Amino acid sequence: MLVAAAVFLAVFIHSFVGFGFGLLVTAPLVSLVGLQTAVPLVTVIGTVFQLVMLVIYRSLIDMKTVFLLCAGSIPGIPLGMAALHLVDEAILLPALGIVTLLYAALSASRWRWPISERPRWAYLFGLGAGGLSGAYNAPGLMTIIYGRGREWNPDEFKSNLQGFFFFNSVITLAARFVGGELTPGVWSNLGYALPAIVLGILAGSALGHRVSPRLFDRFVLALLSVMGIRLLLA
Repeated sequence: MLVAAAVFLAVFIHSFVGFGFGLLVTAPLVSLVGLQTAVPLVTVIGTVFQLVMLVIYRSLIDMKTVFLLCAGSIPGIPLGMAALHLVDEAILLPALGIVTLLYAALSASRWRWPISERPRWAYLFGLGAGGLSGAYNAPGLMTIIYGRGREWNPDEFKSNLQGFFFFNSVITLAARFVGGELTPGVWSNLGYALPAIVLGILAGSALGHRVSPRLFDRFVLALLSVMGIRLLLA
């Protein structure tokens, strides 16, 4: 029941603003089922969740941009998985939290960093997102910064992120399968999470259609701040 509740809350918020599932759900699941089960479980649940979101937003996805982000993430995922064992988390996570909070603060002050449509930028941001996914199931930060820099509207923001997140989840899932991380405990907990995924998507998507772009932007920045604080205190 607690696993389902944690998944519902994370899916609900992600469905509303377009990101945040991995960072929101990983810590509660670690406390409930342990680190070795929680990390691959987040990947499995995320893959199922992103597949549904991909179907919902499929007509709005900019395939060229998503392809470039995905191309960058492929080498980034194994690099992130390797970095998890080589870099001290006590240094890396707080540093990432400070960067996230700084970006949220600058954005709230109406600062903008326009990002070019040139392919190299999508590839570089995809590389960073893949690295964070391989290490912490958290590809969102780099793609959020990229999407805001491209000044996507809420529908573009959510649809393009879902396209990238699904591909990224599939690659990460395959890497975890090869690594032998998909244990029976992961699959049994997935059964508890499935109804929560459906309910979370329905509730979050319904709320998302009721807010203005300006209010949506404020929710994005608020969630970014929460992510930054959590990383800083990790």
